[in-house]
Amino acid sequence: MQIQIRVRQNGPEADLLESFLPYIESFCDPKFEHTVLHEPYAEAGIPDLVVIVWDSELLKKRNPLRNSLNKIDVKLAHFISTFKSRGVKKQKLSKQLGYAEAVINKSLERLNNAEVIIETDNSLFINDINTIFFIKQIISFEAKIKNWKTALSQAQLNENFSSHSYVLLPDKVTHERVCSAFNGNTGLVTHTGKRIIRKKRARKMKLPGSYFSWFLNEWIGRNFSEKITNYA
Repeated sequence: MQIQIRVRQNGPEADLLESFLPYIESFCDPKFEHTVLHEPYAEAGIPDLVVIVWDSELLKKRNPLRNSLNKIDVKLAHFISTFKSRGVKKQKLSKQLGYAEAVINKSLERLNNAEVIIETDNSLFINDINTIFFIKQIISFEAKIKNWKTALSQAQLNENFSSHSYVLLPDKVTHERVCSAFNGNTGLVTHTGKRIIRKKRARKMKLPGSYFSWFLNEWIGRNFSEKITNYA
């Protein structure tokens, strides 16, 4: 399970992002670790930056059988999680997701063994989300030099998987009309060349928000759990 990354293109926007990197930590909860991804392929587009803030203590408790989960398993986990404490009937999975029953059964077996889900009397429940979901923040950034409307549109798509979604612009192009357009969940950050200004804070959205939120969670687990355990 790997995240695809687009090859970075040189240019003014790349320079803007590079100058912004030293300020990333100011957006992250300092109690946790953070990992920065440059231009990962997400659900609906390619965010310029995605910052994943994760809890190393939770990672120490991760069941290593989660290393065997595949993309279908993660999609099932996300689907089951949307029903929260209500749970969902097993037969609904095939109807809603379109996978063959045999594929569903194998997937559920892996999720059960990995302690991601709980199955009782033909009903399925996600396990304690506060234990199995290691990510505390997913902060995405879209950077543009001039075309702020395009950046805003992409940032709004990023809200599907992010806890916080921002547009990054040079301060000199951010006039009152631009700021007034940011009246939803998306935040606005500008860079003067010497400092950043958070013109509007992004509204925090609950995690996990989508399949890609779960995908990032499993990617963090695979790439860092062994290092955390060895360090401990």
